[in-house]
Amino acid sequence: MPIPKKDINTNVIQITSNETVEEVLMWLPADRTARAFCYVVLAVEAGRYIVVPWIEIEQIAARMRQDVSSMRIAGLDGLPPPVTAIERYGVSIHWAREECDRQPGKRLVVVTNGVVVGLLTGEKLDAETLPADPFASIPKRQVLQDIEIGTGASTATPMPERPGQQVG
Repeated sequence: MPIPKKDINTNVIQITSNETVEEVLMWLPADRTARAFCYVVLAVEAGRYIVVPWIEIEQIAARMRQDVSSMRIAGLDGLPPPVTAIERYGVSIHWAREECDRQPGKRLVVVTNGVVVGLLTGEKLDAETLPADPFASIPKRQVLQDIEIGTGASTATPMPERPGQQVG
């Protein structure tokens, strides 16, 4: 039995190893709370990914005490270790949850035919304690009357795919 769609967190953006903080930030939601808890997924080797919520990238930037906007995310110090990926249709939700618990940060990438479709996560992220945004001065996607400019999508719907990206 495959992992049910309802159990897969699709609040993710898959990036490449060359993308900078500023480039990725342009694809994240303009709303700070939504952006803080969006997961960034970076393939590092076959079947292994670095998975980090944006809030952790903000924390890394704050610790570095320098402008990291032009730095590649893959090059930031303090990223979590890679986690495993599992095929959605190859395992049960019970087995997948157990595997998720064994992964660093309790994060497990879910793929279908090798394409990232989301995550299983065992962590609770709390919006009540968000620190100051270290990227507040970097422009975000513009939102006009609940429509994200350039996407044609309502901000109440999932974020559109980036060119060449296949997530969710």
